[in-house]
Amino acid sequence: MAERGTAHATLVTQTDHAKHFIRWCQDKGFRDPSWISIGLIQAWLADLENVTTQWGTPLTRASLDGCIGCVRRFLGFLFENRAVPWNPLAARCGRSRATRPLPVVLDEKTTIDLIEAPDTSDPVGIRDRAMLEVLYSTGMRRCELATLRVRDLRSDCATVVVTQGKGGKSRMVPLGPPARLWLKRYLGGVRELLAGKDPSSEALFLTRYGEGFSLGAIGHLVRRYLDAIGMPYRGGCHLLRHACATHMLDHGADLRVIQDLLGHSRLDTTAICTHVSNERLCRIHAQCHPPEAIS
Repeated sequence: MAERGTAHATLVTQTDHAKHFIRWCQDKGFRDPSWISIGLIQAWLADLENVTTQWGTPLTRASLDGCIGCVRRFLGFLFENRAVPWNPLAARCGRSRATRPLPVVLDEKTTIDLIEAPDTSDPVGIRDRAMLEVLYSTGMRRCELATLRVRDLRSDCATVVVTQGKGGKSRMVPLGPPARLWLKRYLGGVRELLAGKDPSSEALFLTRYGEGFSLGAIGHLVRRYLDAIGMPYRGGCHLLRHACATHMLDHGADLRVIQDLLGHSRLDTTAICTHVSNERLCRIHAQCHPPEAIS
């Protein structure tokens, strides 16, 4: 997968899934790949449904599908290298994109409340506000935000180059006026303050310890501000990503422009925003349209 240019964050996730499967097999007494059978896989799938997150919540359907897909590819690799006689998961396909539930989309007022939640009288609050503004303005993924460097900014913070996009692709995205404003405030002294004794760090956004953010730390930051405004939704950065796309679509943006902004390789992935907007349109129509005359 690394040779094909798979993103580092994806490789980490896939490795975790494969290790979980291998540990499960070893705990059951299976220590040789040739012992893998359809019965073993069925038992693993049953146990997988009971796996919980570190917070004690059940895994989402998407997480389960991702884990199963990883093990299917891993078994396929073993089969190709003649370590197993067959791949018991070869015929099992993941759920189609069309059947996956639509993402939750924050309305514009809630999005503004979230972005304005940090206390900007504090340097860390200025940094957090800048991060939230960039996420909403660009719709970038948290892994892309984590790998941004100062030198990726262009034209006085008018654009930013995302060099670590999904699949190793790079793209240039614009930054709206609010994002530019808060980025300049952050770069005007806050970042230097956070860098402390290690001013050589290239990461655009730094923690209190002068280091670049991990994916978990970014997710926790957004989750904290969602909790602060009383939003119980699952997820964090992806809520702002979907909000960016859907709000642009609601205001007349072309779907292909949004596709380029988000870095989607497939237009049908971007089209999820259309489904969300259509669902909202139907709901508003039902609420606001006067009832038809009864003959």
